[in-house]
Amino acid sequence: MRIAGVNSIQDPAGVGIRSRCEALIDELRPADAWEFREVEGRLIHAERVDR
Repeated sequence: MRIAGVNSIQDPAGVGIRSRCEALIDELRPADAWEFREVEGRLIHAERVDR
């Protein structure tokens, strides 16, 4: 199974979640089963969601 993750470089919480997911993935299964994509725009447009 292949799983893709998407995070925004403008979203500090998303970047943190990506880092943690990558660490867990390395422990649990081959990294080639996962693919992360990083986008420049915001994924969530709400005040104080990631602050």
